[in-house]
Amino acid sequence: MNHAAPGARSLLRRHGGHQGAKVTMVELFFDLVFVFAVTQLSHLLLARLTPLGALQTVMLLLAVWSVWNYTAWATNALDPGRIARIAYSFLHMPIVAGVIVSAVGDELVLVHPEHADAAAMATVIGGSALFVLGCTLFKWISYERRTPALSHMAGLFGLGALWVGAQAHWFSTLQLGMLTSTILIMVAVWETLALRRP
Repeated sequence: MNHAAPGARSLLRRHGGHQGAKVTMVELFFDLVFVFAVTQLSHLLLARLTPLGALQTVMLLLAVWSVWNYTAWATNALDPGRIARIAYSFLHMPIVAGVIVSAVGDELVLVHPEHADAAAMATVIGGSALFVLGCTLFKWISYERRTPALSHMAGLFGLGALWVGAQAHWFSTLQLGMLTSTILIMVAVWETLALRRP
């Protein structure tokens, strides 16, 4: 499904002939960043050589791997030379920041599941909102849609409504974590079903 405006230049990589696409410096740079991240995870495991430390390292490795997987998919589908200045330089930051802030929020959920203070509310809801906002902007620019994805906008609206409820102290930190996860799952399912339509 192409939502590009008539006459607009596509950001998708051009495929043709029998040659594969050439790897760009942007792609090599991001590979180097992820190699560095994995080495930092190995240092974390060395510093916390316990079952809990191993579990924490595995969870962080899954987060790093998912970001790398998403980046690899995007650079294979999109022309990284054309979108590097826009998408990777600016729009990737809220996605990565959202993952990091969400990790802090998850830690607060585990440490204080019953008490939702301002820091817990900001990190649990704010991390997810940053991530969804970054994905929304990235997809909007990368695929030249006329409007942002409705699924993502609904997710941002849901997180905003959750913020209002959190300010009224309707939820514990654990409940906030579960509700934000539910909203993210709903966004993902909605987007998956929308992409399957002809």
